[in-house]
Amino acid sequence: KGENDKAIADYNQALRINPNYAEVYYNRGYAYAMKKDYARARADWEKALQLDPNDADARGNLEVLRKQGY
Repeated sequence: KGENDKAIADYNQALRINPNYAEVYYNRGYAYAMKKDYARARADWEKALQLDPNDADARGNLEVLRKQGY
């Protein structure tokens, strides 16, 4: 609930432990999107898709960003 900076810090820590965890990239991307940092959100969702090509949520969120011009 509005604690996106704390969430991002937690996700960063998780990625230091396991840099190949697609779900963490997806979640961190969502936290960035909530902060309107769409460039970082896009990068994280693209990484999530690279690690898990079947991640429909990441794919959908990227499509929304593209349609909105981000």
